[in-house]
Amino acid sequence: VGRWLTGASYTAEGGHILSAEYLFNGAGLSTTGDISPLLQAAPPSLLNRHYLWASVQSNPQALARYWRLEWRRNLDDRSTGWVLYGEKRLQARLSGFAMLTLGEGGAGSEFGGLYRSGVTLGLKLYLL
Repeated sequence: VGRWLTGASYTAEGGHILSAEYLFNGAGLSTTGDISPLLQAAPPSLLNRHYLWASVQSNPQALARYWRLEWRRNLDDRSTGWVLYGEKRLQARLSGFAMLTLGEGGAGSEFGGLYRSGVTLGLKLYLL
């Protein structure tokens, strides 16, 4: 039992960043040990999990526009989640952003059961 995280990241000359990670979360719920009956009834999908995550993003230091695409996968239930985020500077201290999330997998899976899709729109006001 434990947690393991390994990954790599590459920054291109133009500032774009590619990243990938593998995570094993061995601290998930278990049917062994002294835990409450409620936790003992947890479905097997909540036990130890293995994840992959990858991201590509524009240069985070670019002030006018920023975007990011993320992909994550639960290797145990084979569900997948996507995030597409974009931000545009509107004025010196004001930016607008949009985020689209998509979950793929069965109803009992982590990313397919938690949500199917969502859209978030907003504004960021920088005070300093």
